[in-house]
Amino acid sequence: MEFFKIRLYQQRTWIGILIVFLFVPYDAECSHGGSNLNGLHLRIASLDVRPYMSIEKNQSTYRADGIVYQIIVWLSIRYNFTFSLVLPPDGTFGALVNHTWNGMIGMAINNQVEIIAAPVVPSLDRAKVLDFTTTFSEEPMICLIPAPEPDNSLSAIAKPYDYQVGLYMIVLQDILTNFFSHNSDDFDPNIFTGVLISYLTIPKMQPIVETTEELAASTRLHVVAIKNSIFESTLLQSTSGPLQSLGNQLRQHPGNSLPGDYYNLNKLLETALLGKFGIILSKSQAESLINMSWKKENRCRLSIMREKIQSTRFCFALPKKSPYSKLISEGYACLSTNQIRPYMHIEHDLKGNILKLDGFVYQMVLWLSVRFNFTFTVVEPKDGAVGALVNNTWNGMIHMAIIREVDLVAAPVVPSSDRIRVVDFSISYLDEQAACLIPAPTFDRNKWTAVFRPFNYTVWLMIIFSLLSISIITWTTTNAYAKWCLDRSHIPATLRFQLPFSQNFLFAFGTLCSQSKWIPSSSYSTRIATSSWCLMSAVLVYAFSSCIIAYLTIPKSYLLVNSIEELANSEILQVATLKNSIFETTLLQSNFGPLKNLGDSLRKNPENRLTGQYYNQAKLLDKVFGRLALITGKLQLDMLMELDYRKSRRCDLTLLPQQFMPILKTCLALPKGSTYTHLINLG
Repeated sequence: MEFFKIRLYQQRTWIGILIVFLFVPYDAECSHGGSNLNGLHLRIASLDVRPYMSIEKNQSTYRADGIVYQIIVWLSIRYNFTFSLVLPPDGTFGALVNHTWNGMIGMAINNQVEIIAAPVVPSLDRAKVLDFTTTFSEEPMICLIPAPEPDNSLSAIAKPYDYQVGLYMIVLQDILTNFFSHNSDDFDPNIFTGVLISYLTIPKMQPIVETTEELAASTRLHVVAIKNSIFESTLLQSTSGPLQSLGNQLRQHPGNSLPGDYYNLNKLLETALLGKFGIILSKSQAESLINMSWKKENRCRLSIMREKIQSTRFCFALPKKSPYSKLISEGYACLSTNQIRPYMHIEHDLKGNILKLDGFVYQMVLWLSVRFNFTFTVVEPKDGAVGALVNNTWNGMIHMAIIREVDLVAAPVVPSSDRIRVVDFSISYLDEQAACLIPAPTFDRNKWTAVFRPFNYTVWLMIIFSLLSISIITWTTTNAYAKWCLDRSHIPATLRFQLPFSQNFLFAFGTLCSQSKWIPSSSYSTRIATSSWCLMSAVLVYAFSSCIIAYLTIPKSYLLVNSIEELANSEILQVATLKNSIFETTLLQSNFGPLKNLGDSLRKNPENRLTGQYYNQAKLLDKVFGRLALITGKLQLDMLMELDYRKSRRCDLTLLPQQFMPILKTCLALPKGSTYTHLINLG
């Protein structure tokens, strides 16, 4: 048994704890009360199971990280206990072997540890000997397989049509040839050619297996699972269907039950890259392996089987009737109830009182209160604004800080030259990018002009010029040859080759349309010219056919505006932003360029300077949807697009591709000369 103690108060650990606060929601009801373990020391079993828990050894010291570890640290601060991590000697979660539990489960049963902090999946056998906390993560059990392979291009000639269509065309062509031989033109090959070109140029990827049934029947892939894991147990205990077949494979090939050291993803990646195994594991582990493979070889060699095997939920485990079970469940249940929202989210009851707080800015304040042992009250500004200088008077939260109505402005406040004069700022906690939300790209729905779209106008002009040129060349050479025959008294030849210009033009145009039946037959110079034209026509016809099929089947979309300059000159969209925000101030204070034009637009249309009530995202979405170009922070706009997609199940909004403002440093603000500034920065 390997036993070691983690030092809590290191810079990396504090950053990790902050990550937990940023990604795990918090319920205000859980912030008060709770139990105090009075510095009790707990032994916690864990494994290096990435990405959930990472344990690295550096000489004589260990370093732990991962979401599971951050949860442990959070719980230790919340309930005032210390802990040591204990590694199982066999490096496994634990399984029932010969009526004896091994791994971390065996350690918990024998009271060698108080908690198993790992992604433990409850099962019927485990529930008999352990207590489980509430779920901290739910993930599907999947199979990691080699990436799809390109289909065989040698058989591509037969791929544009399936066998029924091929047989139909052969029979129909035979009937037309036998009974209508006077009109037995071949089928137009352009459709076939277009599909064939598409097939040969766009790789068709064929997955090795797509379902559990195909995996069980595969002769190429052998199933692999880590020994004594829930994934191996699921297969070995299955009594029917494809999972039973996969369990039988593991029994027949015991070497495919990998030992515990394969929880090391680098080692597991080597096995995955052999291309012979289907590895059963969680989705997060599979995605980590795919990312590692890409970084290692800069190409995609692994993929996830399309069908999910089954759903799994991860918990912490404790010995049966442990006094800490309820405590641990309540501890991180408070951290996992609601979805994280940007910055700060405040919900009110019917009377307008604050009912619930959320957002990563709130989690930061909460963390600071735990770190420095203070309490706090949230005060909302009456005008609902961050704060701006209007008529030489500050409003919003900045004004509240100036008159010391509050001790801290906990919001995404961006320092500016005006603000720096009246308030102090903490160090930056987020680099925010300004962005512009605009309606989604519109599709080009005009199909009538599709016939001209494969080539641009210069190519069409060159085709028309070439068409006229070849008509003039063949008309000139045939008439010259006819005159030469007349001079030598070859009257039949003269009548044959003395043709009008229209006949030569129809030959050139018919060749271009794959419909020509007549070919000028005279001198070698004419034949060379017509042969060159036929070759060029074939290239143009096949290129045109392929492009027009692609144009008609793949929608072309166009942004309403592509840059801030186009937005400033747009007659369709008007700019909007939140009133008294740093974005409005930037536009209004700009003295040149497109930003000045956007500021002038805001002055002409003051209704587009949205008041504080539009910090409510639902109201903001209804206000700007499809009519206005909204300039604010990118995180807010990402949330608006997500909200719109959930509402309509369509992508109706997008971001302007151009970055038009410098990266903004987001800080907390305090009254000038505040005694807490240094403390907040340390936190």
